Amino acid sequence: MPFVLHHTATHQIYACLQRNGYDLIYYGAKYWEDKEAAKAELPDFLASHDMLDADTWSLLEVDEQVLKLCNVKLKNSPKYNCFLGAEGRPYVEVLA
Repeated sequence: MPFVLHHTATHQIYACLQRNGYDLIYYGAKYWEDKEAAKAELPDFLASHDMLDADTWSLLEVDEQVLKLCNVKLKNSPKYNCFLGAEGRPYVEVLA
């Protein structure tokens, strides 16, 4: 199952611009296929995205369906932030 970057206080799922397998740019939830890859890449990823509050973000294993729902709800647009609700279901909020 995939691992996402999860904010421990707000339950936000980190999203950013990425490149898919077809070399197209999209805005979606940052994820890794497995925990080993996530742990290996996480320090460089956090540093490259200037995340000053890096200690408030953690890796969270999610079902692939949840990851897909996060990306659908983000609508390929950086004007949305994705969060996981109490039941583990994703929802978005529009940035002001």
